[in-house]
Amino acid sequence: MVRGQAFPHQGSRRHHSTAIRETPPDHVPPQDALSRYPTPLEEWNHEHTALLKDFFAHRAAVELVQAQHFDGHAILFLYLDAELRETARTIENAVVTANEYLKHRAERDGADTNGGACESNLVIGLESIKASVNGQWAAAIAAKWMNDARKEGVETDVEEWEQFREEFGGNG
Repeated sequence: MVRGQAFPHQGSRRHHSTAIRETPPDHVPPQDALSRYPTPLEEWNHEHTALLKDFFAHRAAVELVQAQHFDGHAILFLYLDAELRETARTIENAVVTANEYLKHRAERDGADTNGGACESNLVIGLESIKASVNGQWAAAIAAKWMNDARKEGVETDVEEWEQFREEFGGNG
């Protein structure tokens, strides 16, 4: 049996690579096409910027909880704190590398071309991301954690009280 017969919907399709490929400078789509459809590089940039914001917001929330509720003492196990710091260094190095790559492409393609101008807008501003998440975003995450911990504590107290009443026959 031929593959096309067993899977007719796949018989005539060609498989496409999902890798990000560079578009040669002489093969740049018209400007209106660029504004409607993001390039794979733009999509990658958007997704990774969102991930960076989320990562640094959670990191800032940990620091906020430590400062507000634990007198600045670490709340994470030492090995987790070390892994978090190493992850942050790895992320920061990756951002530097990506920004250097974008700068190189913009210089190679010429900043006055569509490719160079679009890609110069993709540079990830790591310091601005860190600054933008240190305020309300980190505070909202920290508040949710504290609220969840408070609820869990109350639920645990209620469960323990019910267990005590059942065990010792108390009425309240």
